[in-house]
Amino acid sequence: MAVVNYLPIKTENINKKPDKFTINLKDAELIFEVFYNAQGEFFSFNLFDKEENPIIYGRRIVYGVNILENIIDDRLPTNVKIIPLDKTGQAEKIGITFDNFMQSVKTYIVVGDNSD
Repeated sequence: MAVVNYLPIKTENINKKPDKFTINLKDAELIFEVFYNAQGEFFSFNLFDKEENPIIYGRRIVYGVNILENIIDDRLPTNVKIIPLDKTGQAEKIGITFDNFMQSVKTYIVVGDNSD
C-alpha cells in the first residue's frame, strides 16, 4: 500500500529567497531548497543530504514528472516518488505557475513498498 503526502513548500516569499526545509523520506533525512525563477517563470530545487552535501543542484520542477526521476544516489530512499499534480485537473494544460503552485498543484510524495 502506498502512503501519499506532499512536500511542505512555502511560496509566500519564495520570489525573494528560497524556501529551505528538512524532511524525512523513509530512512533518509533530506534538505530541500526551492527557488522561483521569475524571469523564466518556473520553480527549481536543490537537494542535500543531512550533512548538507549536494545531491542535486538546480533541477526544474515540472508538472506530472517525478522530481527524483533518473537520479541515482545511495542517499536517496528507494520506492519514493515526488510528483507535482493538481487533483482538480485544472493545471494539466497550463502546468505549474506561481499562482497555482502549492495551492492546487502540490508536490505529492508517493512512498511505495517493495511490491509497488
